[in-house]
Amino acid sequence: MVQNKIGSLSVMAMTLLMSAFGAQANNDVLTNVKQTGQINFGYVADEAPYSSLNDKASEPKGYAIDLCNKVADSIKAQPGYGDMKVVYHPTQLNEGLQQVAEGELDLLCGAAMETLTRREQVSFSTPIGKGGLSAVINENASADLKRVLEDKPAHTGPKWRATVNRGLANHTYVVHEGTVTEAWVRNKIKQLGVVATVVTAKTHEEGVKLVSEGLADAYFADRFELIGELHHSHLSNVELSPQVFEVAYGRLALPKNNDDFRLLIDRSLSELYQSDDFVPMYTQYFGEPTKETLNDYQGYNISQ
Repeated sequence: MVQNKIGSLSVMAMTLLMSAFGAQANNDVLTNVKQTGQINFGYVADEAPYSSLNDKASEPKGYAIDLCNKVADSIKAQPGYGDMKVVYHPTQLNEGLQQVAEGELDLLCGAAMETLTRREQVSFSTPIGKGGLSAVINENASADLKRVLEDKPAHTGPKWRATVNRGLANHTYVVHEGTVTEAWVRNKIKQLGVVATVVTAKTHEEGVKLVSEGLADAYFADRFELIGELHHSHLSNVELSPQVFEVAYGRLALPKNNDDFRLLIDRSLSELYQSDDFVPMYTQYFGEPTKETLNDYQGYNISQ
């Protein structure tokens, strides 16, 4: 009887162990891609200039898409991957991260911000850009609001909480629906006890348009994305606040425990940042890079 129980436990242990090894093997992106001949990239269709859907060609376009295509080229250059098919799947940021974690997507082509919670789910590449929370405001916005968004008191004199509150109160703020930015803005308003209205937009284009038309006072989003939106919108009555409230780095997201795949991605990105192709690619989406921006990208490089 005892021997039978021990035998049963041994079989169960071996089954669990084999399942664990099987799950680990199935999570190996490069092995799976070689076996299936296909790699699955995810993208968010309304995250221009990082990623958006090209209606005419019915395919994604954007800065992050170009980066992922470079990664795909690097994979195809490896022996046994020459005929690899690249398939793009539309998704949303949080859903996409979950799909990466579950192995449905091999790479999320967007500027995902690395957090401890997200690192429990997925792994991240070297940075693809330096972002951070900023705001677009109407050129006719109140002087008090402009000063506060430049990290100055609403009025001259000692800078204290009441002057900040007065500058922020009684305004309408737009945030991108379901993002960390929305949570940050709502939390700050609650912390400061400010009476203000927060509305959501589904795209950056919609958010900036609300500000341009005077229906909102400021649109908060990632600075990198705001620069791209202003570059393409050509609106003359809105401006980007110089203040960056929180600095963050956008990265590509990939499944955990894929060191070889991550190494390939980081090498591909590092080589691109040092190549003559990078500045024209960047300029296409964000305008001419500043010296500071170019220095940032040199810092993202990983030495050979």
